[in-house]
Amino acid sequence: MCSAAKENSKFLSVPDDVPQVLIIGCGYVGRELLARYQASGWVVTATTRSGRLASDHGEWVCGSEKSGAVRCLALDLCAPASLAAFRAALDGDAFDAVHVLVPPGPEPERVLLEGPTRLLGIPAIATARRILLASSTAVYGDRAGAWVSADMPARADDERGQRLLAAEQAWLTHPAVRVVRLAGLYGPGRLIGAGDLRSGRPLFGDPERWLNLIHVADAATLLVAVAAAEGAARIELGSDDAPVQRRDWYAGLAAALGLPPPRFDGLTRADGPRAASAASRRCDNGPTCRRTGWRPRYPDWQSGLAASIRGSGSGSGSGSGTAAEAGMASRD
Repeated sequence: MCSAAKENSKFLSVPDDVPQVLIIGCGYVGRELLARYQASGWVVTATTRSGRLASDHGEWVCGSEKSGAVRCLALDLCAPASLAAFRAALDGDAFDAVHVLVPPGPEPERVLLEGPTRLLGIPAIATARRILLASSTAVYGDRAGAWVSADMPARADDERGQRLLAAEQAWLTHPAVRVVRLAGLYGPGRLIGAGDLRSGRPLFGDPERWLNLIHVADAATLLVAVAAAEGAARIELGSDDAPVQRRDWYAGLAAALGLPPPRFDGLTRADGPRAASAASRRCDNGPTCRRTGWRPRYPDWQSGLAASIRGSGSGSGSGSGTAAEAGMASRD
């Protein structure tokens, strides 16, 4: 537990024996984290770039309101004034855990490669007991369907993966940092490929390519587990127990949504998110599970998809904290 005084008079005063967590980039996964920490009695500070944090009960305005033990702050890593205000707002704080969930956004070079220096230069972050960076299994590159785990070296073979790996390496210069490489994130309101299926267009890539997934609720419980586990390695991997071939995922998703079966064009793309259509690997969560004691509530895509369509993403009963979002997201 941090022993420094925990007080920021502008917002709230926190007794020394109450743990504090900072969630930087409180979006889809962040809201799951927020709900779990709040239910466990932690004081939560959360940031978004826009200055608004969505909740199941509307919105909290960052920097001007708090709900229970949640403090909201605006942060845009690419805006010096925003970063300075954020640094000032954290003056005097001491965090037991910091979660970094910032998406690259429109300026990936600045966010991924300059972000570590900017954030680790803030004393309240640099002195945290544990700092968790959410990264992606994309850093493993194409393995032609072979297995990878947290104990295997990365082999990024595209621009996105190389940027992510460079960001990991920058963060890992700090001894308190642990990196969690997440597979494709999905859950209520966010189903990978649903938009493409609804469009009726052929799907990019090889239908036999392996897809690795993790339900958003399981991603949140894993991040909490890595933050708490003394035996966690510097790098851990987050995925469910059962990689799935794209053909099976899309066929199951189409059936669950009442859509026509998927069609594949068999082509790959060498640019942007579509480049992932060429990569194939299978993620083994075994080493991470053994070190942290974590197990996914949704060990395969069938159970996770059913829960996502029902709208249940509450994980271990702490409350969902997940607002439905359109579109798709994949870290794989």
